[in-house]
Amino acid sequence: MNIDLRNINSDFESAILKIKKAYNFKTNTQALEHACTRYLEIVLKFEKESHEHTQRTLQYYDLLDQVENYFEVKEKLKSRVKQK
Repeated sequence: MNIDLRNINSDFESAILKIKKAYNFKTNTQALEHACTRYLEIVLKFEKESHEHTQRTLQYYDLLDQVENYFEVKEKLKSRVKQK
């Protein structure tokens, strides 16, 4: 994967927007997972190249927590529907 660190902020913002868009629609979980994975790749590449732990990393983990919570809720709802 090739990430240009000169454009890292736009890469971050683009990835965040894709995560939020996929999360808000809640229909295409594959797109959501892909967006999260892409963001994590950017964060890890940035940390490797810059040798620093950034606020962006924390922001990613916060977003990931929200996403994971969504998947947990979705699974609970599915199991309730199956029980009825």
